[in-house]
Amino acid sequence: MNSLCRTLIVLGAFLAAAYGLKCRQCDAGILGVCLLGTEITCGAGTDTCYKTEAQFNETTAVTFVTRGCRNATGCGDTATGTILGIGYNIKSYCCSQDLCNSASSLQLSITAGVLLAGLSTLWASL
Repeated sequence: MNSLCRTLIVLGAFLAAAYGLKCRQCDAGILGVCLLGTEITCGAGTDTCYKTEAQFNETTAVTFVTRGCRNATGCGDTATGTILGIGYNIKSYCCSQDLCNSASSLQLSITAGVLLAGLSTLWASL
């Protein structure tokens, strides 16, 4: 009986590992909304979902976001720097449940995203 229980536990662990973690992937997002997001199953070597946010110091109203799968190395990292004299901050967050890095369910077209970014920049400069 113990042997059967152990076999079932090991089989369950292999099936769970084969099933894989599901994460939201977003290569480009603005204001927390994914422009072209999809749901993916993480492959070997990736054990967490991540969300990385980049924000320019001059326009804190605009935040750029990426999401996907990665290994746990670098989770929680932050970075700062400048591009063309404008400072920015980058923060990375990780989690390990299915779709824990989900974006808003609203998906925007590229045109709507670019229009929204332009309006946000114009509004920030007023």
